[in-house]
Amino acid sequence: MHARPLLTGFASLFLTLSALCAPPAAQAQSLPKLEALANQNVAISALVVDLSSRRIIGQVDPDQRLTPASVTKLFIDAASLSHWGPNHRFSTPLLTNGRIRNGSLHGNVMLVGRGDPGLGTEQLWTLVMRLRQMGVRSIEGNLVVNESLFGPIDCGIQDRCEALRATDSGYDAPISAAGSNYSTLEILVRPAPEIGQPAKLSLLPPALQYPLEGSISTAPPRNRPLYGVRRTTEAGQDTLHAYGKVPRDGGPYQVYRSVSDPARYTGDLLVALMEESGISLKGGVLVTSEAVPKEYVEIASTDSATLGEQMQTLMAYSNNYMSDLLTLDMAAEKNPSPRFTLAQASDVLEDFANDINTRAPAWLRAKRYDTTALTIESGSGLSITNKLSARDLVSLLEHMHSEFSLFPSFVGSLPVPRFAPSRMLRRNANRDWMTRLAVKTGYLSEPVSVLSLSGYFRLKDGGWGAFAVVTNGTQKRRRVSTSYTLGAIKSDLQALMTKY
Repeated sequence: MHARPLLTGFASLFLTLSALCAPPAAQAQSLPKLEALANQNVAISALVVDLSSRRIIGQVDPDQRLTPASVTKLFIDAASLSHWGPNHRFSTPLLTNGRIRNGSLHGNVMLVGRGDPGLGTEQLWTLVMRLRQMGVRSIEGNLVVNESLFGPIDCGIQDRCEALRATDSGYDAPISAAGSNYSTLEILVRPAPEIGQPAKLSLLPPALQYPLEGSISTAPPRNRPLYGVRRTTEAGQDTLHAYGKVPRDGGPYQVYRSVSDPARYTGDLLVALMEESGISLKGGVLVTSEAVPKEYVEIASTDSATLGEQMQTLMAYSNNYMSDLLTLDMAAEKNPSPRFTLAQASDVLEDFANDINTRAPAWLRAKRYDTTALTIESGSGLSITNKLSARDLVSLLEHMHSEFSLFPSFVGSLPVPRFAPSRMLRRNANRDWMTRLAVKTGYLSEPVSVLSLSGYFRLKDGGWGAFAVVTNGTQKRRRVSTSYTLGAIKSDLQALMTKY
């Protein structure tokens, strides 16, 4: 007759012990500065978690999906590492349909773009040196640049489309499987010895030639440099326009401007390197997106840095070209001989993100998702149609933290504020912020202001935390000061790091 009470006692004890061993329940603690912003017509989605104890330590509307800007790059970083592994290298081959006789290559040379996001002057110079090793001193045919991996890509995004006509920057570079140097020109500006004389402008390599109009004058010492170089394009010809002034005791100054035709630029660059090495090209530069003919055979190749190394560059400098090229690379592997837009290719990232949300642990999973669908139409975050919530981002961070083989490369790609290129991250920050964060930032100014931060932080006990904050202007308040918003984020996160 005491059996039931005794069983009930054991059950009660078991439930008590289970409760003690279970992860603490999610707690919505205060993020006062961000909550104040949310009350001032700024859209906020924020979530801060302790990954070690599996609990939420701060949140503000974490399931609201907003425009995330460049924190979208966390998804291309994670998806690329998951797809290829951190030691993957991209190989770019050089082919020919001719033969070498007496120092001359009788036939064409073809560079085949394989989507290396870091292909640059160094790798192209390696290909030229391989030709020199084989005794080639002249090429009797054409240099063909083949971008057939995924064919010509429509500009798609407003900034890139406008840059096909003119640009004052390098972030809006067009994409090609055969692009190089992130599809940007490197221009060196050196003041003249005498005040009033035009500064010297040169390209890298110097044999690379582009029409130049205007000039940059040399001003007296200690003057503030006020100069620019604009690239315009008419009838397929890029022209550089220089203006402004630089002090005689300043510089040299490096300027990066996107080109209008990335595959053609790679061809021109390769010809310039050949010229500097003593190899002449009798024909011209041709660009094709047709499949490689069977009669072409490989005569040289060059390998990229590892994917893990390239990710450090991508994340530190928020490289849009690398991000969107990697997105296209992954889509091309899943769909051989593709013809798609960047938005269509970005489905691989949407699928990746949705799968992570589905597999998120119970303590982190949303009870109900925002009615706005998770949307990624560019891995770079240039698309204003991208929509992510703080929970989407933190779920990704939790997933990568649990992937032991990938986590070191993933977290190692995120800048620590103390050493980040962005000086804004270091302003008015305490030691915890400077040394205990690994973070990706995102900024947009149109059609509303966007400021986002997401990444990891170290807990006082040596464990790991993760966070995401996405802020958007609204119809009632389209513009919000970046320093004001970042100040609120810093204040709340610094307070949490002081406690945890």
